[in-house]
Amino acid sequence: MATAPQANTAGATPMPAGDPRAQIEELSNRIAAERQQMSLAPPTEPMAAPTAPLGVSHIQDASCHPASTATCSDTCTLSDSICDNAGKICKLADSLPGDDWAAGKCNTAKQTCSGAHKRCCECS
Repeated sequence: MATAPQANTAGATPMPAGDPRAQIEELSNRIAAERQQMSLAPPTEPMAAPTAPLGVSHIQDASCHPASTATCSDTCTLSDSICDNAGKICKLADSLPGDDWAAGKCNTAKQTCSGAHKRCCECS
């Protein structure tokens, strides 16, 4: 029986196997599950540019200062996983030029990463 994906605390989430569109879908599903764990609303509108660097952990972001609590630690672990997976989605989307579906998944993933990163960095 499958359970909801949990943030990978041992390192980066492994890349799913399969064709690029299937990989994007699987990574997108992981992001959706982690977004839900954070009680983060899904993105609703396109944005100009992400405010969080994709694939960069909150620890590497000098402007990010979450409180040292278990809740903030969990939030930031989920955020880092979301942003790591968003980076993978966008890399895969780049390998599919002209694929509007893949580009849309990348944009949504970037927005979710930005919201998750903000939640982590503002955690108190």
